[in-house]
Amino acid sequence: MSGGGGCLKCGRDAITFIRYSGARLCSDHLKEFVDKRFKKQVRLQTDIKRDDLICVAVSGGKDSLVTLSVLKKMKDEGLPIRLEAIIVDEGIDGYRPEKVEWAQTHCDNWDVKLHIMSFERTIGASLDTIMASQPKMAACAYCGVFRRTCLNTKARELGAKYLATGHNLDDIAQSALMNFCSGDLERMNRIGPHDHVIEGLVPRIHPLRGVPEKECLLYALIEGFEVEGSECPYSVDAHRREYLNMLQELEDAHPGTRHSIIKSMDMVRSLLNGESDHVVSDRSEALGRCPTCGEPTGGSSPDALCQSCKFICELGLDG
Repeated sequence: MSGGGGCLKCGRDAITFIRYSGARLCSDHLKEFVDKRFKKQVRLQTDIKRDDLICVAVSGGKDSLVTLSVLKKMKDEGLPIRLEAIIVDEGIDGYRPEKVEWAQTHCDNWDVKLHIMSFERTIGASLDTIMASQPKMAACAYCGVFRRTCLNTKARELGAKYLATGHNLDDIAQSALMNFCSGDLERMNRIGPHDHVIEGLVPRIHPLRGVPEKECLLYALIEGFEVEGSECPYSVDAHRREYLNMLQELEDAHPGTRHSIIKSMDMVRSLLNGESDHVVSDRSEALGRCPTCGEPTGGSSPDALCQSCKFICELGLDG
């Protein structure tokens, strides 16, 4: 796995070779590598006051568990925060129940309260039910919108100052690449972390944005987390898979590509927020409130529904 050689820091057997930096690291120094980058991002992305609540969006997967575990470690080391977790049960038979159980087990072990939000209770139907009704779009389109609604609603209800997600370097670079290729700079401008508060929206932070997928996986394995490789049965429809493959090929050929994409995205966002007349720099001026559910909406008219309620109406659900 390491490609031979000893750890750059201590000379012990290395478990990985980090191509973009040229470093070989043992298990202890890999954990140090991840912890250092994670903590740096927390410092950069937050303005934490005593007793602030950070909610972590967990899925039962490795990245969100790593996010929760390192934040718990920081809390135990003296970061003066309260910490709770939220998981969304989309209602995917044979996939989600096991993930919820794993998340609950880890939260119990770490003494972190877990809140479960379900599509069934929140929007009136499970994702399986929605997809069985032959909807107009792929499952990921509905799931992404409804998941964001569930997470923001619960985090706001709990009074969270931040909502942390497990998006890693690969995830963020992939999203940036997709939005750039589709010409949707406004959507790219809204990718977290969110550095200002918009009424009704809990700011999202991404502490793993500087940590690649591979290092997240190794960290989880070292920590003994249950890492299970099953994918969502609906993910075969995801447009993202094409961009994931593209990104992997670019990174293999040119190590450091993912970091460069995120750096470029941050530079573009900075320019857009300071100079562009075409991209809304302060979304709080453009957001109204959905007359049905009260969630923020980008619609220009007072009676504009949020995307979640539009989908609920389209699908004929009660919500």
